[in-house]
Amino acid sequence: MALYSVSVKTVGRSSGRSSTAAAAYRNAERLVNERTGEVHDYRRRSGVDFTAAFAPAGIAPIPSSILWNRAEAAEVRKNANVAREVLVALPHELDQVQRQALAKAIAQELANRYGTAGTLAIHRPDREGDQRNHHVHILMTTRRVDVDGQLGEKTRELDDLKQRGPLEVQWIREMIETRTNHALENAGSDSRVDRRSLAEQQRAALVAGNVERAAQLDRPATIHEGPRVTQIRREAARAGRAPLGALDRAAVNDDVHQLVAQRVELARISAQILDFETARLVRDRADAFLAGVPRGDAYTPQHTLHHLDKSALLAQLTTEKQADDTVLYRLNRDAAFTDTGKQRLAMAQGASASDDKVTAALLTAIDRYQGSIELNGTDAFKAKAIGLIVRHRIEVSMRTPEQQAMLDTARLDDIVMRADLEHERLLAGRPADDKPAQSEPLSTEQTIAQGVAAARARFEQQKQALQDRQASQDRRRSAERDQQRNDALRQQQYYAEEERRRLEAEQKAAAQSKWRPPSPG
Repeated sequence: MALYSVSVKTVGRSSGRSSTAAAAYRNAERLVNERTGEVHDYRRRSGVDFTAAFAPAGIAPIPSSILWNRAEAAEVRKNANVAREVLVALPHELDQVQRQALAKAIAQELANRYGTAGTLAIHRPDREGDQRNHHVHILMTTRRVDVDGQLGEKTRELDDLKQRGPLEVQWIREMIETRTNHALENAGSDSRVDRRSLAEQQRAALVAGNVERAAQLDRPATIHEGPRVTQIRREAARAGRAPLGALDRAAVNDDVHQLVAQRVELARISAQILDFETARLVRDRADAFLAGVPRGDAYTPQHTLHHLDKSALLAQLTTEKQADDTVLYRLNRDAAFTDTGKQRLAMAQGASASDDKVTAALLTAIDRYQGSIELNGTDAFKAKAIGLIVRHRIEVSMRTPEQQAMLDTARLDDIVMRADLEHERLLAGRPADDKPAQSEPLSTEQTIAQGVAAARARFEQQKQALQDRQASQDRRRSAERDQQRNDALRQQQYYAEEERRRLEAEQKAAAQSKWRPPSPG
């Protein structure tokens, strides 16, 4: 999975910023703000790989020095937004020319949709940072440009933060995702980007049956650290020491990365359990069918495949042609289900209560419909059928996403349950003083179960630490907000008192200036 990151921000005078300064810094060039006379010279700045100007189709691009001074001149309010920036991560899987083509295509899409002009600058990764961090700063005007290159009406659809604006941002994110994946495909890369949240990607992975991918996605999102925290990290790395001061964002991200590593380890051990379980089930089933006697064991697993002899079960089925051209299947002479001839197997009256009859119908449907089926009927019947699929390890996929999600969830629960049962069995075999009994060496199953228990314990510890840190950070932020509100209230009260005193002094002075002593006589 390639990196995906898109943010849409404004450049506003309310925060002391200007479009000329923003463009000069991003493009590593010298610009003069004709409105204020300020000179912004960043020609010595390194790390800028490519710059270009863009405009809507049919309009010539405007040079940076002209465009951004027009943008400044078009705004008269002291808190006006003078530019809008779209920051996009470019896949490191692309080469330099491919990244430039992708950046220009994204900027042109934005210009054509909103009628704006602007400049773009591709930045290389910092020498001390993540070497995958290729990104482009797309700076565009907040007003539409006409054929003469003059700025006109504002792009109000992007300024509407309640209704239209969020929809436009979603369009931008989707457009960039589509453009990026198209560029990756043309470059022959198997990587793709995904604009969805981690939770949405995890649900999709479960529906697709990719349990390992779902486990990797089951984590909190990292927090954007910002340039100041990044600078502190690099200074600490160069000095060979821990960062000085409280870096809550950095600490949370470190915990998230550690949590991801623990989840990957847990998924790897779980995969080992599944592989070993599959081999053991094949061994047990072969012994049971060929020798006719199930393998004896002091600890009998619940829900293993050797409880079901598929061939023996299907051999007990007999068929009868009905007058309506349907086929009735009987199991041990009892009506089990009917093949209606319309890609549908219907359970016979009362047959849904029999596990064997439902299982026989499932195996027949899977064989007939190439391993993909859909369940119809009551919720209780669907739940029972899915339970039988999981219990007997039947290889099947569901045609509807809803039923596939139910099946994936049941399979995950079954994996966790089997691991817990094995862990409990190991604990039950220890003496009262909790010291390992002096007996035979641990089996492969026991070793894997102990590894799962240890990984789960570490994972829960990391998860709790992350939750505690986030809760502490929330409490600190809440306290800071309360302190800021109290300071603002005290400052407001101070200014109100000063204003009251000033007015009283003015009134007193005015009264004294009007006073005249009484005339004599």
